[in-house]
Amino acid sequence: MTDDYASNDPAVGGLSTAAHLAALRDTGLAAAPDAALDRFAGLVRKILGIPLVLVSLIDGERQIFPGAAGLSWAQAAERQEPGSHSFGRQVTVSGRPLVISDARHRPGSAVNPKAHNLTVVAFAGMPLTDDRGQVLGALCAIDNQPRAWSARDLDLLADLAASCSSELQLRITARRAELDSQRSADASAARRDAQAQADRLAGDVDTALRHSRVLLGASETLQGARTVDDVVHAVADLVRGDLAPTHVGIMLLDTVGGQLNLVTAMPLPADQAERWTTVPADSDQSAARAVRERRPLFFRDRDDFEASFPGQIGDLDRIGWQALVCAPLLGSDGPLGTLRIAWGHPQRLDVGERAVVLSLAGYVTQALERAQHLHDRTTVAETLQRAMLTELPAAPPYQLAARYQPASRVEKVGGDWYDAVALPANRIALVIGDVTGHDIGAAAQMGQLRSMLRAYLVDREADPADVLQRLDAANHTVGDRTLATALVAVVEPRSVIESDGEHGWKGDRDRTSGLSHVVRWSTAGHPPPILLNTDGSTRLLTATGLILGVRPKTRRAAHSLPLPTEGTLLLYTDGLVESRTAPLDEGIARLRQFLALYGHLPLDNLLDALLTRHLPDTHHDDVAILALRTP
Repeated sequence: MTDDYASNDPAVGGLSTAAHLAALRDTGLAAAPDAALDRFAGLVRKILGIPLVLVSLIDGERQIFPGAAGLSWAQAAERQEPGSHSFGRQVTVSGRPLVISDARHRPGSAVNPKAHNLTVVAFAGMPLTDDRGQVLGALCAIDNQPRAWSARDLDLLADLAASCSSELQLRITARRAELDSQRSADASAARRDAQAQADRLAGDVDTALRHSRVLLGASETLQGARTVDDVVHAVADLVRGDLAPTHVGIMLLDTVGGQLNLVTAMPLPADQAERWTTVPADSDQSAARAVRERRPLFFRDRDDFEASFPGQIGDLDRIGWQALVCAPLLGSDGPLGTLRIAWGHPQRLDVGERAVVLSLAGYVTQALERAQHLHDRTTVAETLQRAMLTELPAAPPYQLAARYQPASRVEKVGGDWYDAVALPANRIALVIGDVTGHDIGAAAQMGQLRSMLRAYLVDREADPADVLQRLDAANHTVGDRTLATALVAVVEPRSVIESDGEHGWKGDRDRTSGLSHVVRWSTAGHPPPILLNTDGSTRLLTATGLILGVRPKTRRAAHSLPLPTEGTLLLYTDGLVESRTAPLDEGIARLRQFLALYGHLPLDNLLDALLTRHLPDTHHDDVAILALRTP
């Protein structure tokens, strides 16, 4: 997005006309914090995800900030800056939006990037006006880094600036009404008239403010809605206090079934629910007509409704409604359904209330589209993950168990994986790996590595070092050069176990079969497996190796170790042991302590305990666990 406006002279104009200063004075605002405008600035900052938001008003040769979010302590205490060379002043002088992606590279603005104590690199400002269209200042979104402002960013900022302008206009109107009332205090009749007018204005101001806050709340609350139920409950909460309806619901269009289905947070009376819950899309009912004709229907009372639907007035009477609104939800690909709001008493439904309902319908439409998009992504992600994490094979005489928990609760997919492949001669190959990332892209890269690795495991007699070396070469040659850690281990029975020269200890002989078991493994930068004995002691299978995707011709080292009878071999990814507050070594030490206490549990119970008791609620990474227990 390029600059929408750039003044040739940023210091142009005095902005000290009597009308301008009078309007500014009537707002009652000064270079001091205003609680309502501070909350408004905080909302804008949260919605746009930017470090600094200012409600800037030009008062003569200075700019004041009655509303701000993101100022330092010193700046927040002063709440003003000289305004002769400010971007906010340019917006006020021109009366037009000003959008700057990087002020450092903008010709003629060498004075602007650092204005006194405010560092301004990226700037987006929208005019703030009084009821006569006079520009009083600007709603300023500021970043200290370059930023490419999106169309969505600017549309939201424009909507929020309009709401802020309404707040200023209402304050001016209320102030002038109060002054008019005071001037007419000499004549009792005039005083009564003025008081009545002031009361009406105050009521209108209060109503407009409540409406404005409903829409501000909608823009914030509905952004966090992830499901249709979230959207419905959010809308019900937003309108319950202001519009106070008897019923609010969303009639979702089912194009396959050819009907509208109600989703509501306010259940209907049982004897009337059926007639109002499902509506044929081609029927002449109000919700269906609003969708077909793509226009809102407003009915202030039962007579208003009867004039349009004379044959359905009995249904309205039986359910106890007198006023009704059906606003179509028009998505980017067609109608999504209808927002339906009903009251048990006549409703004014003036221009202001209609504007609130229509704006709310727009926010609901956006929220529903986001929820549907999120649902589609989640469905794809879950299908992808299920396809990649196949069931563990039967591998007698060994017991196997595995668990996977993604970091992303939204997509439920990530780059960690485990695998087990049964090989001839009662051998079993175990794999654990971790691709960089926590999204569908990481899962796709993981799937490529996993598929190649499975092929290499069954292609010839599996040697873990050889398998990893071939995998890394293929990763560079035919893959995306994915960066990942991985560990491959092969567990097999041996009839004779001699002293292991590398580790200096002997494996236990299986008393029932006369066989012992050995594990051979090779690692590519992966956390070391843990071997748990029946007496609670643990041993790390330490080894080193460069991660995959860095140097394809890296020679991989192989290691071996005898396994004890009824020993448990635990493979895991770093999400189980690493956190933002503790290093990897500390996490592994905690894991070994946990295994010493709970290692006696059946294998499935042990892995469940690792996820529910050992793993902190604040973990931020995917977790994959694979365990084998010898007979």
